[in-house]
Amino acid sequence: MTEEVERLKKEIEVLRSQISSMHKDTSREEELKTLARLSAILNSTLDPREVQKRAMESATELMKAEVGSLLQVDEKRNELYFEVALGEKGAKVKEIRLKMGEGIAGWVAQNGKPLVIDDVTKDPRFSGKADEKSKFVTRNMICVPVMIKEKITGVLQAINKKEGVFTPKDLELFQMLANQVAIAIDNARL
Repeated sequence: MTEEVERLKKEIEVLRSQISSMHKDTSREEELKTLARLSAILNSTLDPREVQKRAMESATELMKAEVGSLLQVDEKRNELYFEVALGEKGAKVKEIRLKMGEGIAGWVAQNGKPLVIDDVTKDPRFSGKADEKSKFVTRNMICVPVMIKEKITGVLQAINKKEGVFTPKDLELFQMLANQVAIAIDNARL
């Protein structure tokens, strides 16, 4: 009887592993479907403001984040400004400008490299300027450059993952979305 119990335990473990693997594959498939759907939505208009707003709605949805923002580069002033900031505190955040290299977004814009920050309070690049102005509390963040024709034109941010922290898989998806956003913004400008 104990041999039978042990055999059943092993079979259950194998089934759990298979189910877990199937769940991961399904989740990945769903994420890619969402990315394709969001890409179609992004490219369904040529109004630059609408493209930017949809980009941030897409980013926030895809990343399962509380809020998101799109910062654009102001080349004349060598600064970043919040073009789109979602969430109830978005209007306050849009008043802020960051110098290139300032804060996490400024660092990403200056260096052209994405960042995933699990705890912003432990990262020396975090400026807290937006939190101070808006009374919002940033816990974690994913931030990627938006590039058009090899030139950094802005930064996409998703802030505060609703469950857990941002993962390398999230970063991969977010970079794919940023590429789609760049194409949509560029097309809207033409």
